[in-house]
This record gives sequence, structure tokens and C-alpha cells, in this order.
Amino acid sequence: MRRHPVRIVFACILGCLLVAGGVVGQERLMAVLEARLATNPRDPAALEDLGVEYLRRGDYTQAFIQLQKAIAVDAQRGTPFYYLGLVYFEKGLYFKEIEAYQKAILLLPNFVPAHLNLAHAYLSVGKVPEAIEQYRWVEARQPGNLPVLYNLGIVFADLNKPAEARRYLTEYLRLAPEGDPASRKAAEVLAEVGGPS
Repeated sequence: MRRHPVRIVFACILGCLLVAGGVVGQERLMAVLEARLATNPRDPAALEDLGVEYLRRGDYTQAFIQLQKAIAVDAQRGTPFYYLGLVYFEKGLYFKEIEAYQKAILLLPNFVPAHLNLAHAYLSVGKVPEAIEQYRWVEARQPGNLPVLYNLGIVFADLNKPAEARRYLTEYLRLAPEGDPASRKAAEVLAEVGGPS
């Protein structure tokens, strides 16, 4: 039985993007970003922030354009590549998504969200060993990471490795908040692999 791991995308909105709230806050944020770019049109941080804001709004074309501009100005910044990966995810371009996260990781080797989303992307294209490697990398740095625990449990169940599936799913269920929507599926799979239901 093929199960589908939960795909959780972490768009770590940084800097001034954290203060945006509601429509008024969003419009104020856009005005701030546009003012920063009017002062310095080659400000890579402002271009990245604008790209992320477009990403958050669901305007993937504008997000792509702004993130590409940020990369053209400073290709040594890793986070624009990460956010570009999120754009590719939203467009279903998983191989391009993988490339973007790999570039982000080359520049920011310890950036956990890029490793986590790279693992998700690998699963999307059937690269299970690579996904497991990335999930384990994240697990070593963030024990108890719920997407890692859940996805490794599901993957190991699919690979007919019940002991490993039980280990991850049991830990997931122990740590998941009450009412977590994936808990029901985790409990069902755990029961299938011989764990408590």
C-alpha cells in the first residue's frame, strides 16, 4: 500500500515580514519594500523580502521575478534560492525545486528548512534514499521534528521496515499536539505495522 507523506512547507518569513498583519499591514509592508528599492534598486535583501511577500500572497510569477533579481545581485545569499524552491514547489516543478534547495544548502549548509524541504521534494520525485538521508540530517539537529518523525514513519512503512516505522510513528504520536490532523493517519499506519492502535 503506497502512502503519501505529509508535505509541510516552511516559509520562514524573515525580518520586517514578521510584522505584517492583515490587509493594512500587508500594504504597509509593500510600501516599505518599494521605498527600500526606490532608494537602492539593487538591495538584495529588499528584493528577497519582496519576493517572499509575493510568495506569501500566492503571486508566484512576481515572487520568481524578484527572487531571481535578488540572486542576480548577490548569488552568494542562500535564502533567495530557498524561497525560489518554495515557488517551484507551488508550481509543481519538483526537479527545479530540488536544484534550488541544493543551491541554498551549498551556501547555507546548516539551514534546516532547506534540508527539510529538500527531503520533501525528493519524496515527490521518488528519490526515497535521498529523502531519508535529508530527514535524518534534520532529525540529528532537531530531535522531535514532527514532519520528520511522521514522514520517516510513513516511508519506512512503505519500505516494509516495520520496526523503524513503529519507532518514528510512536514518537510522532507521543509528541503531536492533540487534534493534530495527521495523528489519525499515523495511528492507522502504526496499527498496520504491528504497533498499538
